[in-house]
Amino acid sequence: MSFAKMIRLYNKLIDGEAGRTTIDIDFLLKKGSISDNYARQILSGSKSPTDKIKSLVIKASGIDPRHWELTPSAFGAAIGLTDYQIADVLNIEIVGINFRSQLKDKGQVQDIFSLTEGIFFSYYYSVSNFEKRMVCRDVFQVIRVDEFGHIRVRLADGFFDYSGLCVPIRNHLYYMLEKDRGLDEIVVYCTNFPNDHNRNLFGIILCNSVKLKNRQSSSFFPAASRVYFSFLGRTFEEASRAIGSPVSSFEDIRKYAGYIDETDPTTLGPTTMDDIKNINNLITSDKVPFALIAND
Repeated sequence: MSFAKMIRLYNKLIDGEAGRTTIDIDFLLKKGSISDNYARQILSGSKSPTDKIKSLVIKASGIDPRHWELTPSAFGAAIGLTDYQIADVLNIEIVGINFRSQLKDKGQVQDIFSLTEGIFFSYYYSVSNFEKRMVCRDVFQVIRVDEFGHIRVRLADGFFDYSGLCVPIRNHLYYMLEKDRGLDEIVVYCTNFPNDHNRNLFGIILCNSVKLKNRQSSSFFPAASRVYFSFLGRTFEEASRAIGSPVSSFEDIRKYAGYIDETDPTTLGPTTMDDIKNINNLITSDKVPFALIAND
């Protein structure tokens, strides 16, 4: 079914554009040498295409083959469709937040996007590793302002991908992302408001702590940790210079997502101990208020 959806998204993109190949019944019958019934089943999603048919479609589309490995919604975004177009083709509800305190003025939203656009490493102490204290390094990107005025973001943590949006409030930002596969977790960040002199973000992450039981089932518990977003650059070229290694896409940089052992320098990579100092979760007995506060 996913491949059929991606074919529809691709056809939406080209929309009869001269010189582009429409993937339809005629194309499958002529190029794939298959029956009319099987071609219709492929396009409806009731039957999966063979590897040969997949290769024919991907080659004819001219779209990067890696994009065809994504989920349909991620595929639509990767090939340049708007959120409205993707929702229309996939018959899904547009994701959005509409708080009264949310900053919605187009100029204000654009200013916030201009301050936050780009690629970050986010750091926090793992809430799900019960064997040893570990630092999580996620890859986070502020992508664009969509046609509804939402600032779109995405994240890779080395295990799962998340996508969502920024909800700007006066003096601080909320980032709300949901897991792309499984749809069983929403992660919320609350951070400071950046400025031209410092685009790094300090905040708190609220997420799930997952503990395996007998390697079969899991227990989910709410968890919070101090989080630090280290700004790498607006573009992947700038991010390459920041990390000292060439990356040209989100797919390239996602390899840096995963656990860091702060006691083992070989796991740090482009991360410094100063980065890790910004996520200290210690609350001393004499602390007032007795609470976890970002950048405190």
